[in-house]
Amino acid sequence: TIMLTGDLMCQPMQQLAAYNGSTYDFKPTFQYVKKIFDTADLVIGNLETLVSKSLPLSKDMSSLQTKPYLNAPEEFLDALKYAGFDGFITANNHDCDGGETGLVETLDALDARKIPHTGTFKDENEQRYMLFERNGIKIGILSYATYFNKKEKFLSVEKQAYMLNRLDTDAVQRDIKALRDAGAEYIIAYNHSGTEYSQVPAARQERYAILLGFISNDNRILYI
Repeated sequence: TIMLTGDLMCQPMQQLAAYNGSTYDFKPTFQYVKKIFDTADLVIGNLETLVSKSLPLSKDMSSLQTKPYLNAPEEFLDALKYAGFDGFITANNHDCDGGETGLVETLDALDARKIPHTGTFKDENEQRYMLFERNGIKIGILSYATYFNKKEKFLSVEKQAYMLNRLDTDAVQRDIKALRDAGAEYIIAYNHSGTEYSQVPAARQERYAILLGFISNDNRILYI
């Protein structure tokens, strides 16, 4: 059983509700879904926030260049781990809210907790997928984004090329081959491209899904 969630954003009101004046406790937020997640073999979510200790939190600075700014305290990751998440995709439109510092410190916070992740990267030679084995079945996870709220300019062109994971024909072909070579029998590919508050796919999402299907020509890949 695989459970997939959407955006985990930790917006200002959630931070304020979890703050007691000195520390944060987000675990009550997840007390009910934890019971559901505990029944799954694999739980993956979209970590749509920075977790950067050097930058302002969202409760203290909620916007940047007229767009929402997302940065959560590290306790948010502890709560997500408690809730039962096994890994996170990190490619989304808030990746560049804090420039290189925000990206790197978020990945460092995940690595310090030994939480698997894919979608943003510190190193151009880094593995660009997650691979899990459950009940003898190997499942690969890929993560892409199609826009970054025009904040990718906070990174040099060189660093954009490897720190971010844009939906791109060559990248998808490369990543699928790497996962197949690693033994993945099934692949789940997230592409962050939807319209907020809509329960039906946008036309561009349908185009991206067709593109992904055409690139892979493989019915063992699920596109999210």
